[in-house]
Amino acid sequence: MEVVGPVRVVVLSTGDELVPVGEPVGPGQIVDSNGPMLEALVREAGFFPVHVGHLPDDESATKKEIKHHLDHADAIITTGGVSKGAYDIVKKVLSGEGTTEFVEVAMQPGKPQGFGVLGKRKVPVFTLPGNPVSALVSFEVFVRPALERRAGRRVSDSTTTGLVTTGWRSASDRRTYTRVRISRDVTGEYAVEPVGGAGSHLVAGLAMADALAVSGADEEEVTAGSQVELVLLRPRREIDGRLSAEESDAGTTGDGGEA
Repeated sequence: MEVVGPVRVVVLSTGDELVPVGEPVGPGQIVDSNGPMLEALVREAGFFPVHVGHLPDDESATKKEIKHHLDHADAIITTGGVSKGAYDIVKKVLSGEGTTEFVEVAMQPGKPQGFGVLGKRKVPVFTLPGNPVSALVSFEVFVRPALERRAGRRVSDSTTTGLVTTGWRSASDRRTYTRVRISRDVTGEYAVEPVGGAGSHLVAGLAMADALAVSGADEEEVTAGSQVELVLLRPRREIDGRLSAEESDAGTTGDGGEA
């Protein structure tokens, strides 16, 4: 019987414009939301975020930081710097290193992706897009299943289905992951509606989402009354607990608040 130790994960956000949570934000700066978000996702999935840091827009410093973590990490996750911009340092530094490849995946959000195995210990390095929604979707689609396999676990099934109550447009020619809020229909099954807008930078709407609704590359519109596949973003027990509480509150209000 093979014994697998705890999976140690390093999370690195990229960009000179990033400011740690809680520090003042100046002109041309934004709060680093990806680092804390991915740290929480790694921890919730049962793995160990041993370092959460920041990579500057500097090739030498970025290369040195990643190389340092190859000595002890079981996986490295970076966000940002993987597209075609002048400051996409991660792509510049890792192109041609180990087995690293950068590709465009037919999905929305999360089109630019990179992955490779680096160093003597063959550490998997996931390079995710920088927009928060894209980073979260990429983690759920690519990173979480890979970490579970590395830990020797059976890949968890966090999918279910839901009835669409309010339709939405879907990107053509690519698999689309739409943030949705879950309620219950008249039969007690899950029902969903979009939440938070379409922009992949809208963090507040992401916080309200219970799941990602998946639509295929051949679908340009998801219509009310149709069934969609859901990738749950919260534990099922948490979703069901909220729905039960809402139903209980609605019942109490309907009775006029009497005991």
